[in-house]
Amino acid sequence: MSVADVALTPVLKNPMRIMKSDCIGTVKHRIQTCKSGVVVKKQKQLLFNGRSTNNTSTSLVIKDYGHDINVLHLILRVSDLHVMISFETAVIGKEFEFDRFRNVRDLKKLVLQKTTGVGFNDVEDYNILCDGVKLDDHRLIDDVCHNCDGVIHLIVRKSIDNVSVLDVRNCELERNFKKPPDIDSPLHAIIVNPSLKLSSAVWSMMDSAFQGLRKGKKPIRSCEGTGGTYFLQHPSGNRYVAIFKPIDEEPMAVNNPQGLPVSLNGEGLKRGTKVGEGAYREVAAYILDHPKSGPRICGDTEMGFAGVPPTVMAKCLNGEFNHPEGYDGGPHNVKLGSLQMFMKNCGSCEDMGPRDFPVEEVHKITVFDIRTANADRHAGNILMNLEGDRVVLIPIDHGYCLPENFEDCTFDWLYWPQAREPYSPETVDYIQTLDAERDLALLSSNGWNLSRECARTLRISTMLLKKGAKRGLCPYTIGRILCRETLNKESVMEKILQKAYNIMLPGTTEADFIAIVSGLLDFELDKVVLMGWHPHILSTSALAAKPRSVVVATTVVLVVMMMTASNADPQYSPFCQYARLKPLCNIMVRGATEYNEALKNAFRLTLVLNRRNTILLIPVITSLAKKADPSSSTNILKTCQEKLEDIKSYVKDLIAAVDENNKDMIEYYLRTGDITLRDCVDSITEVDIPEPPELSKLAKDVEDFKETALVIFLQAPIESVYNKPLPADYAG
Repeated sequence: MSVADVALTPVLKNPMRIMKSDCIGTVKHRIQTCKSGVVVKKQKQLLFNGRSTNNTSTSLVIKDYGHDINVLHLILRVSDLHVMISFETAVIGKEFEFDRFRNVRDLKKLVLQKTTGVGFNDVEDYNILCDGVKLDDHRLIDDVCHNCDGVIHLIVRKSIDNVSVLDVRNCELERNFKKPPDIDSPLHAIIVNPSLKLSSAVWSMMDSAFQGLRKGKKPIRSCEGTGGTYFLQHPSGNRYVAIFKPIDEEPMAVNNPQGLPVSLNGEGLKRGTKVGEGAYREVAAYILDHPKSGPRICGDTEMGFAGVPPTVMAKCLNGEFNHPEGYDGGPHNVKLGSLQMFMKNCGSCEDMGPRDFPVEEVHKITVFDIRTANADRHAGNILMNLEGDRVVLIPIDHGYCLPENFEDCTFDWLYWPQAREPYSPETVDYIQTLDAERDLALLSSNGWNLSRECARTLRISTMLLKKGAKRGLCPYTIGRILCRETLNKESVMEKILQKAYNIMLPGTTEADFIAIVSGLLDFELDKVVLMGWHPHILSTSALAAKPRSVVVATTVVLVVMMMTASNADPQYSPFCQYARLKPLCNIMVRGATEYNEALKNAFRLTLVLNRRNTILLIPVITSLAKKADPSSSTNILKTCQEKLEDIKSYVKDLIAAVDENNKDMIEYYLRTGDITLRDCVDSITEVDIPEPPELSKLAKDVEDFKETALVIFLQAPIESVYNKPLPADYAG
């Protein structure tokens, strides 16, 4: 089958035809812009076999979901469509339509236009009330009456003959509401540990929401998301104060109001999560978002580093929640879920591009997402607010953080330019204060003992964040280790864990397993730093031009470190110390702005042998057998190996003539000859580096210098340092 069908019926009369080579983002864009007669506010989810395809990677295409794919299902909410609401004035009898997503002030203007000649002169002359509460001019009509028929009262300031009462009918959604029964305690927090006190901000939120419910202010269900999300109102009814998410209304839960199928095996929408645990994860996200000063002390009101809104577990009783079996106000109707403070905002990040977001605001969210291995971070669950002229980002919706595995880790910010900037020293300092074991104890004291798999995720992701930040890696580089490039290609972290599982022996403790992962992770991160998989070493444009090229000399550094790290001989222990090489690596990272410059800096700056910078040994690995036939490759290898033995013999004599401060570094380069033949990379001819005259004969002895397997340069002035000339037979 050469095409896949997107089922849009009844929105579209005929299926949209798409190619299997189309990426998910392209399909969503076509749906967004198709001429179907229906306008969709925002791009929504595509489902295949009941699982979300929410991924913005341009490399993820339709065929990645399998060759037998026939239909993708598009999730649309009625509230996502620009549906018109029908209005009829009670006195004048005029009927007209109004966009449900316009605000109260727009409605005033429309009434002014439709009722000319009855005394209305200015929108400031009257107010609009609903249930006795004045509606703010900026409030959306959809927020007021999107669930049922309702009556909006028009209160006129000036004396006029006729005062109209608007009968507002929502033609699309009709529902019968009954007066809620009197409830003594419609809302209360769940406090597991009496010694832990909630902050004054949380108590204020709880009190406002409680009073709002007592005064009959109904929870308003959000049209966003795949689960039941309810806005709890202030007693005045003019603003929201909290957001309640019942456990039994989570995606794929038994009482989910959005029509998603019930999970058959208990797994949630994201792999590694379970239905019914979303509320606990929401609370855990707030607990783990420590302020810069450290974990909160009981009652502390300080916001966390990432700005996760205050969140607590709570029980709430109200007939507006989804009660498929009916509602009578009894104890069985009480809902358990997460209660989060409503944060004032100007919309979400998907409403605008990321260009103007402050780097530090993006970085604070990257720190949180990497640390918690967030499986559902997209622009729609990052709110945006203005504090003066400054943009502030607010992360929400953390029901899929701390999964049991890393299969579904997704970070939309990977594609934002701020993610390619290095962390500031202040952010690095904060990251280094994080302690997974302390966090696990903190979660336990708050009533959530993580499963072994979830606890392992927190330990490993925190370890990755700390190790990566310490090496100077940016969020983009660290995030790539956690996230899959395509649907079916395992991430680097998944491969590391698989290696660790293979190494494990029966009876291996969790601490031993984490130690194994730590070692493998060190190896991968060192490779990232030393091979140049970093946007500050190889720019995006340079990578596109030379996707297979790497900083050759640093590859040798990595391989030698790997080899010596497993060598029990104490004489090689100095080579294993990453601290000795780190300053050189930093020089290369900071000094390289493009591909050629990166390579040149690698050769010129990173391979210094001693403190006096007088001896440079530069191992250069070039491509092997990519263009040569097998027989030529064999000859090249043989010739190079012979020359290596000559050089090794000379360096052994040289070691005896130098002081101890230089010995370990010369031994380090001596050992490179044992391993470079197994680690070939692109040709040295891509960079214009002059050939040391001392080695011209060695270069000529190797067949076709531009395509050789290995050339080792020995740059001097050795004579001036050690007062002894080069051996007569050194050049070959």
